[in-house]
Amino acid sequence: MEFSWRNYIQSCQSVKGRQDSNLGLYCWKMYHPKPDANRTEIVDVWRALGCIWIDTDEYAGCDGFLIAPNGVHIVEIKNPRRDWSLTPREKQRQREVEQMGQKYNIVMYPEYAAVLAGFTWGDHLEAKQK
Repeated sequence: MEFSWRNYIQSCQSVKGRQDSNLGLYCWKMYHPKPDANRTEIVDVWRALGCIWIDTDEYAGCDGFLIAPNGVHIVEIKNPRRDWSLTPREKQRQREVEQMGQKYNIVMYPEYAAVLAGFTWGDHLEAKQK
């Protein structure tokens, strides 16, 4: 079945039986796989540098979009402490993105996160102290 917002909302409502303040969080947990352990650390680097991180759901084929001074980046975050591979959906998205001449970025380390956004690790350390 192909993803649609209408089905997403209806399934969340049927599971919870009503709309309440926890509905969005419940649906996010229901439809988003467990994030990698280093995800918060990496996203915190971008936010400290003034970038915008937009989470996606499991249907997107990537973890999210990074909006930085040097552009918009499609990002998949992976944990280097574990053996990992791209899921079939992630591989498909990577192929589609690269066929269009764009880059599908796999980020494993906070230092690389800063560089991807157009900064140095030193820039991050300075921003974090402010």
